[in-house]
Amino acid sequence: MFIQPVVEDIVQEQIFLRIFGEYRPDVTLYSAFGKKGKSYIKDKIRGFNDASRYLPYVVMTDLDRSACPPALIEDWIDFPISSSMMFRIAVVEAEAWLIADRKGLSGYIGVPADKIPTDSEVIKNPKEFIVSLVRKSRNKTLKMDIVPEGTSVVGPGYNLIMEDFIVNHWNIEEALNHSRSLKKAVERVKGYLK
Repeated sequence: MFIQPVVEDIVQEQIFLRIFGEYRPDVTLYSAFGKKGKSYIKDKIRGFNDASRYLPYVVMTDLDRSACPPALIEDWIDFPISSSMMFRIAVVEAEAWLIADRKGLSGYIGVPADKIPTDSEVIKNPKEFIVSLVRKSRNKTLKMDIVPEGTSVVGPGYNLIMEDFIVNHWNIEEALNHSRSLKKAVERVKGYLK
């Protein structure tokens, strides 16, 4: 089965690839649409829903500043969702799903695991939290790549570093213990179109 993912950015795309690779090896994901942020997905959500009648779509966005997932859904979707479109919301950002692997992330960055909350969904800005962890790391290469200069939110190598962590180090099973929204997403992926 072929599925079309739609994501905000490269980090979300890599997360989808890992989750589907781990739990749905029977599925092939096309190269992701989007990678232009949240507003792009919001503007085109109805079109993705319509297109899913011909090809299954998996759409992901971050909760960010929305009050809760139902409020975001109510704001974005005023039409019946197709049974072949899966819409997932990461609480608060997809990076919270990565932070939920406390042992893996702490080892990768080189900071103690006790610096990472046991519930990754209480972190208000997970991307910023990762940057703050890296500031405390002794790994100078990570600092150069992830810690921003000037007004940037992240450093120039942020996506590449996160991609390496997702592909080679992220323990999804461990992360499931510390993120309810990841657990819901994985359960939905396991049963999607079966």
